[in-house]
Amino acid sequence: MSKILLFSAGGLVIAIALAALFIANRLENANRNYIRINTRGLSRKTWTGSGCESLYEKPVIGSYLRWVRSQLSPGGNSSITNLDTKSVLLGFGSILTSIVTFFVLVRLYQADLWTMLLFGICCIYLNSMIIQSFAGNSDTRLLAAMVDYVGDVKHFYHATAMVGEAIKQANLRTAGEMLNQGTRIYNILTGANPEYMLKEYYETCSNKFLKIFAGFSYLVQDFGDKKIEGISLYIKNLNYITEEIQIEIIKKNQLAYWLRGLNIIVLFPLLLPPVIESWMRSGFPIVSSFYDSATGFYLRCSIFLIIIVCYVFIVQIQKTEQKVKVCYKKTWDYYLNRIGFIRFFVNIFTPRQNTVKYRKLKSFLEDDAGSAMTVEGLYLRRLIYAISVFIIMLAVFSSGHRTNVEKIMADTAYGIDNANFFRMMGRLDEEELLNDKKIRELDASIIGEIGSMGLSKAEDILAAAKAELVSMSYEGEDQELTAQRICLKIIDSKKETIRLWEVLLSLIIAGAASWFPMILLTFQASLRKVDMEDEVFQFHTIIILLMHHDNVDVKVVLEWMKEFANIFRAPIELCLTNFQNQNLALERLKEDVKFKPFVKIIDNLQMANEDISLIAAFDALELEREFYKESRKESNKQQINKKIEFGQLIGFIPVYAVLLLYMALPIIFSSFTAFSSIQKQLM
Repeated sequence: MSKILLFSAGGLVIAIALAALFIANRLENANRNYIRINTRGLSRKTWTGSGCESLYEKPVIGSYLRWVRSQLSPGGNSSITNLDTKSVLLGFGSILTSIVTFFVLVRLYQADLWTMLLFGICCIYLNSMIIQSFAGNSDTRLLAAMVDYVGDVKHFYHATAMVGEAIKQANLRTAGEMLNQGTRIYNILTGANPEYMLKEYYETCSNKFLKIFAGFSYLVQDFGDKKIEGISLYIKNLNYITEEIQIEIIKKNQLAYWLRGLNIIVLFPLLLPPVIESWMRSGFPIVSSFYDSATGFYLRCSIFLIIIVCYVFIVQIQKTEQKVKVCYKKTWDYYLNRIGFIRFFVNIFTPRQNTVKYRKLKSFLEDDAGSAMTVEGLYLRRLIYAISVFIIMLAVFSSGHRTNVEKIMADTAYGIDNANFFRMMGRLDEEELLNDKKIRELDASIIGEIGSMGLSKAEDILAAAKAELVSMSYEGEDQELTAQRICLKIIDSKKETIRLWEVLLSLIIAGAASWFPMILLTFQASLRKVDMEDEVFQFHTIIILLMHHDNVDVKVVLEWMKEFANIFRAPIELCLTNFQNQNLALERLKEDVKFKPFVKIIDNLQMANEDISLIAAFDALELEREFYKESRKESNKQQINKKIEFGQLIGFIPVYAVLLLYMALPIIFSSFTAFSSIQKQLM
């Protein structure tokens, strides 16, 4: 009855939290039904928003709330007045729901420490799942809304031939986040300082398609439109933008469809080990010894590690944009390396400067992986991983030995060669359970007394155990067997210490873990190659947008490329800084970036910089763009197929691991042990 009441109370709290989130969501949608247009920009602060503003300044809570807000506003900083309030309600409501769910599960299952850890991880995932469900697939929905929005802009531009008016009329037809972004773009075009407001929008908007649309709309309004073969250049380039959006939507929808539910499938096995163990102990008591041993503890750790690794891979596979965001600020390892003794220790392992190995690593970090990490920082991270894993492995082995000690102390037939076979295969009755409890209490009291004596020799321990039994006037089972059992427990428990082979194994695993930063960087480098192709394809679109305008030169093209660049941003910025000598700056840019398709763009820019126009330099660009578009479609198709196959493969690994390692293996191992014991008795 108490469990039912607890479950009902927990369900009521969860229902109230979800109802509050639903009301906040309805209020949010209600506020999206009208357009706000002003030339000074949009105000996003209200009395409710300012009341929540202080929470965003907190170290941990602020980061969490900003993440929640980013899920609700995929286009970047939103101008919806109650977005901050909704983020706070959604964030704390989901936390409350997860906490209540955690305590309800712990109370219902009478969870031990291991089960509590599993429930905690599942509830952390539940928190993320609640936020995702309320935010929905916001990024895909924004892209889908943008396709319709761009279509409306083209329709009204045909009628008015004015960019600002077309966007204003399109805003009256849209709603939700697209209305918010369209309003911001309209305010940029009609504002007092549109160039400054556009740069500010570039910094706050996280959607590259919105940035391209806003920038090109400003360019056409400022420089005017042109007609190429009777077709408006603005309309033609909006078609290009729509094509790219549709390619991205198809990619996202296919991955979302084929990989749906894999997160739950991967994490669900976290709940299985306690259930399987309880069922196995009740039906097959012989496996209790296996579960109580260090081997069982190591298996639980292995299963936990397998599930977490598979979950991390599933999350990475489900991402459609795995951009390598290069940070050009100094990283934390740079500041650690400034500490004297740390720098001295790292320099022992770091290759010397001006050596071939050092130059190769530096080139790999800067060119291939696109990382701001130094070679010294890389080796510092490798050392941190190695030391941390070494300590963790020693802690795991130490916990395993402690588990063995607890198993030895709890075994009432420890050291007995002719153990009752039916105790292993059947279920003990109440009298036998009570007798076992008395034996454990007796052993514990005598072992405690002997432990305070500081004896080390087996003969002394055995004699002391017999003396204790005599002093207690023990009249139970055979005193000789009891003393031998207690003596064996003390001796064998003292042997449960970390062994040399465990230290060596920890060193080997730590050495392997030290390569994890290199593996991660190699993975980023492989993603970076795909991202380079996408970024060059994006540059083609930008150049097509710009090359037909008379007031656009090579520097303007590079400035636009810089605004939308991610991987090539740093070398383009350096090129613009040294653009006084234009040819030299462009040559340096080709040396810094050796990616062939990008170098081809720079070659064409060099020709346009010397004696021909941009149109002549990029006369074949539209044909090349068609080739890249088809190539990109095929590449996306192959990537999606690989992700689907890989995701479905690793998605079921945790289930197989739990069934094989935690159910089948204990039965097999315990059965062989039992039959070996029976064979010895028969012989």
